[in-house]
Amino acid sequence: MSVIKVYDKIFEEIRQRYSPTSIIEGAADNEAIFDYFQKPRYKNLKKWSTLFNRNLNILIPQLSEKFDAAFPGVIKDTIYEIPSVRDYCKTVTGFDPLDPEDQKIIFKMLDDIREKDLNIAVVGYGGAMINWLWDLWLLAYHVGYTKPIFRNIIVYEKENLSFTNLLRVGKPVALNSYVSVLLTDDNQLNKLNLIREEFNLAQRLTISERYLEDGEELDTLRSKDFIFIGAPNLQTRVMLENDPFFFFGHGDNELEVFYRPRVDTELSFETYGKVDIPVLLSNIAAGTIQMLGVFNSVQNKKDFSFEQGESVYRIDYNEYLGISS
Repeated sequence: MSVIKVYDKIFEEIRQRYSPTSIIEGAADNEAIFDYFQKPRYKNLKKWSTLFNRNLNILIPQLSEKFDAAFPGVIKDTIYEIPSVRDYCKTVTGFDPLDPEDQKIIFKMLDDIREKDLNIAVVGYGGAMINWLWDLWLLAYHVGYTKPIFRNIIVYEKENLSFTNLLRVGKPVALNSYVSVLLTDDNQLNKLNLIREEFNLAQRLTISERYLEDGEELDTLRSKDFIFIGAPNLQTRVMLENDPFFFFGHGDNELEVFYRPRVDTELSFETYGKVDIPVLLSNIAAGTIQMLGVFNSVQNKKDFSFEQGESVYRIDYNEYLGISS
């Protein structure tokens, strides 16, 4: 009988799933991760998991050596403070998240959204939505906005998080809480247990450890004018085809959000191929600011001014670098 070493299996999955190098100059990438694998102090799998705090050691590689001792309990060097991401957000969205004048505008946008009294259903808490909610909280943190932005947020998710998919998580995961809180009884990593600061985003944030697949439950959400966002499974996508639903897709170096996408066309846009992690995180950071404009465009909670299947916004890191597709 052959023996599979967990350490080696994860190492190989990372090699297969993620780009070995990033197109962002100076950003850490899989080569840096592979280097960590060779260090004896990270042979312990639980200690190794502390590497996956992407805001620090993927986009600011010089902090990597200090990371696990320096970070826990401290909010610093968030994704919007990383020079490459800050410049990218300013170019893509027109707003510098750390400029005092732009912060006033972002603050006003958040306040205007709050006045709309919106209900949000997050359908699937995967890489896009984990980062989107976290980045939204970071934006509010940076501009000093402390009030709940939405009336209700419901997050639907029933899957656990694999160690390799932690590479896509942009929020920090400290070792102590990771081991004592995030591991389930059968040693799985519960995605929903990552939700902490995000509870401040709404008057009420509800966690639902299942997919949104029940028709009666969906009718209840419709009656309360919920807006749906995420990249759920196909069954849920079909159910939401005629609802105010914003689908988040990421492929290659591009993020695109569709409104009420047609199941047979736009929804084929997924996260496939080898993922460039710094690009993924940068795109979602910029996309989070873009989404504020979308929510501010709400006139009638049951409908938006977008056409079915319309691309609400598209962000392509290749274009930012002047690389032709």
